[in-house]
Amino acid sequence: MASHKMTENYNYGLHNSVYNLKIRGKIDFVPDIDAIQILKRAKLMDILVSVPIGSNNMIVSEKLCEYIMNSIVPIETQIFDAFALFKEEKYKYKYLYIFDAKEKDIIDWDNSRFLEEYLGPKYTIGSPKKISFQAFAKSMDEDGKHYTPHKLVIKKDRINTDIIRLDRTFSGYYVSEKLKTAIEKAGCQGVDLIPIDELGFEVEFV
Repeated sequence: MASHKMTENYNYGLHNSVYNLKIRGKIDFVPDIDAIQILKRAKLMDILVSVPIGSNNMIVSEKLCEYIMNSIVPIETQIFDAFALFKEEKYKYKYLYIFDAKEKDIIDWDNSRFLEEYLGPKYTIGSPKKISFQAFAKSMDEDGKHYTPHKLVIKKDRINTDIIRLDRTFSGYYVSEKLKTAIEKAGCQGVDLIPIDELGFEVEFV
């Protein structure tokens, strides 16, 4: 966590403030991300995590953004300017957001299995179960239930980009081996690349 807040005098009440950034769905305004206040004890990295922005969205350096955009990205990708203030100096970043995760098509819902999760401390309820995308989304949105994957089956023929986003199933951004290699060769700092099959559940590509 590099930041707990925006800079002093930032107006969180404006229609385009970071408080109005979406979890899903296209952003129809130019967000005011000027500027993220970086903690003094933190280090400037090529990817920043900031409380007001949230972990569903990515703040990346121009360098990292360039490598991502030189790969194959979904047409649902939006990029906006962002700024960070660190030790009284302002640095330019990019806000990168994939507004439609396409999980309905990417995930094999017939063969994937999920566990209902109680948040509070976390523990799972019952045994792994099959659930349709529609029921999954409705349950999370309307009933407030939470699920964690037990087995996630991914249709590799439905993925034709080097970066994807998973939204409801296991929130995060995932990159191809090709893009992973490019990021590592570029020496980008602060990018934690974890194999998807090491996230605590079974993953199968079909």
